[in-house]
Amino acid sequence: MNRGSTGVFVAALLAVTVPNLQAAPSGVPWFPLQPGNQWVLTATNGDTRTIQCDTAPRGNSLVTGLFDEPVILRSMPGFDGNLVGRISNHGRWQTLFRFGRITGRSWPFNLTGDGCGNSRASWAAMDNILVTPADTFTGCRHWQSVRAGNPTNDCPASATVDLWLAPRVGPVALQSEAGELFLLTSATVGSRTYPPPTNGLDATLTTDQSVYTNIANHLVICPSCTTNVPPCEVPCFLAGGTNATAAFHFQVLNASTEPKLFFFPTGQRFDIQLIDSNAVVVADWAYGKAFPQFATTVTLPPGGTLSYDATMELVTRAGDALSGDYIARAFLTNAGPTATNTNGPGLVEATAPFRVILLLPPTAIP
Repeated sequence: MNRGSTGVFVAALLAVTVPNLQAAPSGVPWFPLQPGNQWVLTATNGDTRTIQCDTAPRGNSLVTGLFDEPVILRSMPGFDGNLVGRISNHGRWQTLFRFGRITGRSWPFNLTGDGCGNSRASWAAMDNILVTPADTFTGCRHWQSVRAGNPTNDCPASATVDLWLAPRVGPVALQSEAGELFLLTSATVGSRTYPPPTNGLDATLTTDQSVYTNIANHLVICPSCTTNVPPCEVPCFLAGGTNATAAFHFQVLNASTEPKLFFFPTGQRFDIQLIDSNAVVVADWAYGKAFPQFATTVTLPPGGTLSYDATMELVTRAGDALSGDYIARAFLTNAGPTATNTNGPGLVEATAPFRVILLLPPTAIP
């Protein structure tokens, strides 16, 4: 398996990638192997790849669609959940995913048993944010393989050389050696489905910009002397930074043919969270705000919309300037189905990626 020449193309399509050289926490199920789990991924040209989990003997899992041939996978308890695999009951077990490794440190594997299978895998990044048609996933790992010791023109192109795994979800994107990039369009993972069910509601979140700039506190140029009589001492001073403010527009459309009844336990109707590449909520719109403490209901007719606008200074709850790639997550704060409307909507949410650049102006002293 070999990495093709389309790495830049991959990063561009995934929109937001944030490499992190620290190993992700152990114990996270990165590739759920319950029988019946299925991931459908689609390329821009319409080609699809389906990864399917089925039961294999001795408690193992038969996974099709992941590599060139069906592979039997099993977890290695006590080894950070490493996954080993082989393509038949007669092949040797190979460690395909070493979850305890940090980025850039590779390990060998060979699924085919011949020279074309001599490969080395590594983690290219530990914390990616991937925006796919199925959902937005944070904290993803980027697995990458390179064919070792064999010219690529002597071997057939590998079906998978880049693979992105979301915690508790599994594969959400992959790239073949031929350069096709596939993004998750639908999945069934245990009791969860992707895209998440909307109950006939279509929620969208938009931002006024995709990239914002925060300016850090910095030392301004020390003023020069304005007199010829020494001594001349004019103190330097610290200028305060400025933080950008993002404007969000959150809209919920009732695309069903039935009215939807929302029950809000307080006067708050929505909230917006800012989530970093480690899936940590660093700020939320409602933080520090007071809302009336009485319940209200809202009926949304078919074709009707709920619209909310909000602005947020791009800082943490502690007031520190944001820097890096983030996901904004907007959601209604309703309590879900009510006694008077058993098909009432549960959690209604939408996400949008954005980036914050922290600018540190140079300090100049005459």
